[in-house]
Amino acid sequence: MASKITSVVSYIVLMFITIVVASYAISFLVKKSATCNEEHLNLCTTENLCKETGFYWWDNSCHTNEKPKPEPSEYPDYDSLENLNSLVIIEDEVSWSPEGKKEKIIGHKKQLESIGQFAKIYLYTEVSISGKPLTQYESLYVKFNNEGGHLFRPQSLKIPPDTITRLLYAVNNIPYLKYLPYSESKPPTTTDWFGFFKDDSSIAFDAFISSLNPAKINKIIIYYDCVIGSNCKIKIR
Repeated sequence: MASKITSVVSYIVLMFITIVVASYAISFLVKKSATCNEEHLNLCTTENLCKETGFYWWDNSCHTNEKPKPEPSEYPDYDSLENLNSLVIIEDEVSWSPEGKKEKIIGHKKQLESIGQFAKIYLYTEVSISGKPLTQYESLYVKFNNEGGHLFRPQSLKIPPDTITRLLYAVNNIPYLKYLPYSESKPPTTTDWFGFFKDDSSIAFDAFISSLNPAKINKIIIYYDCVIGSNCKIKIR
């Protein structure tokens, strides 16, 4: 009986050794036969080996195609905002002009302070009426230091489309209409607000939506960048 058990154990051990050796041999042969090619890009482990095989080396690995070239941005000014400093001037405020009368306007005034020297400044706005974009019957009125008017929407810098009215302007070139009714067929006047933002300066801000029904200023934000070496800042007093 003991002899039979010993034989079985010996057989099991032999089979185990055979399987291990066979697996190693197969693995060795596969590795030896596989080379850097389209089916084994993982074996193209160096830039020289990759290029010698006719492939392309980028992002620290081998590829069968050249590295895709980045498409130029369709919204360069808008995309640049994420890297700039910002100041939220107004957020989620109701604004309108009941009965179209100046004395009944529900608007928002702020006093801003600028410090340092600026390389660029943008005005970004989001406005809506009943959660939708403004129509030809509404307009956003903005002034800095009493300069400006109804922002001319067709000349906004390009930004991605949205379900509300979004506008973006470089403050050194602000197109606006002086008088109502708002019409995109009228030629706009332009003004330059950039010069107001000097070191240790005070700037008066005034904004409202010209609308006979309640509308909403979702956001008005100033984005800015400093001249190198200047610790510039814009804040609300």
